[in-house]
Amino acid sequence: MNIPYKRTEPKKLDDVASDMNVTKQYISQIVKSGLGNLYFGMKRKCPDLTPFEIVESLRAFFGCDCSEDVERFFNQFPNKVKNEVKESLIKLNKRSK
Repeated sequence: MNIPYKRTEPKKLDDVASDMNVTKQYISQIVKSGLGNLYFGMKRKCPDLTPFEIVESLRAFFGCDCSEDVERFFNQFPNKVKNEVKESLIKLNKRSK
């Protein structure tokens, strides 16, 4: 079965929260938790990928294309994930010098 897909502009957390009649903080916690679960699931299933490659794969999957979307997307990850990505990029940068 082929399900038609139409890409839409990402909604802001405020709009989602308003639509669902909940707080922005609640939506943010759900998104952060979900992205963390996806990240750690991919890390277990694809141990050869670096933290950056995992986040980059998820970014591509969700279709975050412009720099504003990418920054917003990255900021939605839990701090532990953001730190792992930053550390992996620092190590990669040191190796390339």
